[in-house]
Amino acid sequence: PTLFSINGRGAKIPVVGVAAAGQAPGGRRPAAQYNLLEIDGEIGNWRLRLTRRGLTGPAIPPADLEVVELGADAMA
Repeated sequence: PTLFSINGRGAKIPVVGVAAAGQAPGGRRPAAQYNLLEIDGEIGNWRLRLTRRGLTGPAIPPADLEVVELGADAMA
């Protein structure tokens, strides 16, 4: 999984990647994951929270792996 930012007009813009859905737990690469994005706020005061969910073992439902704030303040 990757997390970068690029320069935008007056703010950083988050660029988010995720591990391939076909990867199983225990392999050479990170197990399957997906991202949930929560967007909240108002003009000039947006908040963006990323929750990364993924597999942690065979026959175990996906779990929260990481929660990251991606708003303008967090990306500065």
